[in-house]
Amino acid sequence: MDIKKEIRESQGHLLDQLAQYESSISDLYAVYARLFPDMSTFWQTLSKEETGHAQFLNSFHKLLENGAVFFNLDRFNAHAILNCLAEVHQELARTKQGPVSLSHALTTALSIETAVLDGHFYDTVKTDTPEFIVIAEHLSKDTYRHRSLILEKYNALRKGL
Repeated sequence: MDIKKEIRESQGHLLDQLAQYESSISDLYAVYARLFPDMSTFWQTLSKEETGHAQFLNSFHKLLENGAVFFNLDRFNAHAILNCLAEVHQELARTKQGPVSLSHALTTALSIETAVLDGHFYDTVKTDTPEFIVIAEHLSKDTYRHRSLILEKYNALRKGL
């Protein structure tokens, strides 16, 4: 097999895992929207944006098919992605087993958004394709914004607002 093709296939697999992770986060936030009707709009908005993130990541496949190569993608640990994905799936299962508190939901969401930022995917991975740079900047800004919004809600809850 051609080495470039192998690299693109490997990179495509990582992108699939990241898209699945973002999609699972969206699913979790949608569950939170149902569990916490007073904050439904907040959770639904985050859920829709996470779905958009997954769609953006899936769009990178077209870039790979057109010959783009992502640099430093190998520094992003596929095992770590699977662990994060498993944690989101565990949280989805937990919500089906019984009630979760709003504090728990906000803490979990804050942990998830922080994990995405700590992975530095959107900051570290580079490519020769300008479209990726624009999308990566958008995803990074959204994730920082999500974390700020969640932290704001968490702090308000702690203060009893």
